[in-house]
Amino acid sequence: MPEGQFCHYGRTELRQVDHPELHEHDFHEVFWIDSGSGWEHVPDGRREVHAGMVTLVHARNQHAFGVDRGASCGMCNLAFPVAVWDQLRRRCFPTADPFEQPDARVTVLEAGALRDLQDAATDIAAGARGMAAIERFLLNLMHLLERARARPSSEVPAWLHDAVGRLGEPEHLLAGTQALVAMCARSPEHVAREVRRCYGRTPTDLVNEARMAYAARRLSESRDAILDICYACGYSNLGHFYRLFRSAHGASPHQYRESHRRIIQPSA
Repeated sequence: MPEGQFCHYGRTELRQVDHPELHEHDFHEVFWIDSGSGWEHVPDGRREVHAGMVTLVHARNQHAFGVDRGASCGMCNLAFPVAVWDQLRRRCFPTADPFEQPDARVTVLEAGALRDLQDAATDIAAGARGMAAIERFLLNLMHLLERARARPSSEVPAWLHDAVGRLGEPEHLLAGTQALVAMCARSPEHVAREVRRCYGRTPTDLVNEARMAYAARRLSESRDAILDICYACGYSNLGHFYRLFRSAHGASPHQYRESHRRIIQPSA
């Protein structure tokens, strides 16, 4: 790599290979599949790779890739010197090295987390190759992988987890439970049952939580009128908005905003 660059990024469509030859490296890699499915060939056989799968590749690992005839598989790949990871690991992950742990090698991300990963790689994909860019990406990556591994995959269906994660997006706050049902692409009754089973709450509870989180951000980050924030959250009754906000945050919207401003700019 040229001086001052600390990583290499690329995206490719895997091709069919009749006799894959394993290769090894003198650098670490991270690759993730963003579409389709294919195969990673390793010394003891091969394993399927598919959309959402993220793999940490140690410099010692050998592998090759391919797809079945007529299949397609899109793969993003990030390579970086071992020394770059070692510096970051000593500071941030001193007790365990995910690149050295076989059980941490492969993680499957749900759709929302995969989008977060793609977003984390935006600067690098656009040409950033400095130390700050690669360290920022790796820290975000480790956070996403840890969060994915901490959630029992069988507890919450992927379609529900993804929809709940998107509830806080402004365009979905107004529609509330209707937006949740639409994103789930299931019947309202089925969505309600799964929300109750997985979260122990109702769809309305989840919508109100997302709205209150959004309201708190708007109050602390903007000078928007409280009434405007109330409407943006999907409420037409200001008193109802106040009651929900106080229940969620222990203060009225006005008190919450003033408290945040005192933290940012203490009064004389």
